[in-house]
This record gives sequence, structure tokens and C-alpha cells, in this order.
Amino acid sequence: MSWHGSIGTSAHTDGARPLPTRARGAAMRREEFSDLDLVILRLVAEGHAIDSIARELNVSARTVRRHTHAMRDRFGARAPIQVAVWAARRGII
Repeated sequence: MSWHGSIGTSAHTDGARPLPTRARGAAMRREEFSDLDLVILRLVAEGHAIDSIARELNVSARTVRRHTHAMRDRFGARAPIQVAVWAARRGII
């Protein structure tokens, strides 16, 4: 299986966290997630740890971390599990 549409990262030179682009999961849509994002969210929702997800998907833990952090920041969440819960409640995962 190949992964398309990976998330780019943005650099913050002052060390500050980026402001969320939207309020806590508002208007979350399926189109905003890559296939890899969705698989990662499903595994997060099942309680898998980063290292476990990386092994399962045959990617590096760093890749999983980048995706979970990008999703968390994009939706204004404090933890990836919040994004997974919001996505589940909206029928995305």
C-alpha cells in the first residue's frame, strides 16, 4: 500500500506553537485527511502507541509523529486522540 498526500510541516523559528487554524475540530471533513492520516487516526482511536503504529504501517515513528502533530495543530487539539474522537463522531473514521 502506498501513502499519498502526506502532510508538510511548517517551521516556527521563534519556537512558539502555531495557532490553530480552526476552533477545536469545527467543520472537519474527510477531504482534509490523507489516507495515511486516516489509518493513523483509526489506530490512535484503538489505543495504539506511536511505535506500534509505525511498526504496523512499516513507516518510521517520526513519520507517525509528524502526521499526528500536524493533525493536532490543524484542528486545535491538545492530543491526537482528540482528533481521532472528533473524526469518529463525524463518521470520518
